[in-house]
Amino acid sequence: MKAAAATLMRSELRRYAEAQLSDQWSAQREALAERSPSASVAEALSGLESPDRAAASAALLEGLKALAELQPIPMVQPRPGSRPSAVRAGGAESSKVYEKVRALLAKAEATDSDAEAEAFTAKAQQLIARHSINEALLAESPDAALEAAAARIYVEKPYEKPKSELLHVVADANGCRSVYSPAAGFATVVGGATNLRSVELLYNSLLVQATSAMTRAGSKRDGSGRSRARSFRQSFLASFAVRIGERLAESADETVREVADETGTDLVPVMQLRREAVDAKTEELFPNLTMRAATRISDFEGHVAGRAAADRARLQGAEALDSA
Repeated sequence: MKAAAATLMRSELRRYAEAQLSDQWSAQREALAERSPSASVAEALSGLESPDRAAASAALLEGLKALAELQPIPMVQPRPGSRPSAVRAGGAESSKVYEKVRALLAKAEATDSDAEAEAFTAKAQQLIARHSINEALLAESPDAALEAAAARIYVEKPYEKPKSELLHVVADANGCRSVYSPAAGFATVVGGATNLRSVELLYNSLLVQATSAMTRAGSKRDGSGRSRARSFRQSFLASFAVRIGERLAESADETVREVADETGTDLVPVMQLRREAVDAKTEELFPNLTMRAATRISDFEGHVAGRAAADRARLQGAEALDSA
């Protein structure tokens, strides 16, 4: 079913030239190629004999039915074939910054030391925050600096609720907002195009780090020998998200102060205007947005372990990594 749906989407997107697609549609087209080897329906059916052709046709029809029955969701990108959004993440300087960020996050994911992982991640956050501020200050016009975009990030099972909370705090620390849609299995992140890319990179890396730390903690059982792995892990991830949010916010605020001192510029009005633009875009996409309660922390040991995993190293330790 998934492969058939991917084939149908690839078949639709191949009708458009690159110039008719936004950055995210282009990336989606490339990602779909990993899920389906066929670029079109005709290609998927080509060379098949009965009954293989009949089975493939049935799968494609089921995929088409599944796509048709999906609930409507807000459009966050211009439709293929329409004028691509002017909000595009690109440029040589951005590419250089993100190569450094990826390298730091890869080191954070690869190390078995929680202290090293925290230091590499903190340095990545500092680079992200500084780059975002510089882009705002160097924007060709105030409107360009304030233009908000949106992107969707999948939140995979299990423990999707605390994972969505981790995405929320990463987004918030980087001047974005995250709206989780549980039934759809994804969150919509609203912010500047550069910030959206940063949020996705940092969220995925922190998720890997959290999962690794949680796995190292091992399985847990109660006094009667019954498994309490689910409550432990859910509490671990929820507390990890809370503490990581605090630390990322501290790092971002520190970077704002540093840049303000270096440039002699009052960044508060700039940051406030960007936040207002993000809020306005969020309200446009989600006029009936409702808040929900955070994940209930039911396992004290999981809470302590998750907070400790997010709080292992001092953020200042990242300063020794400038050569990375």
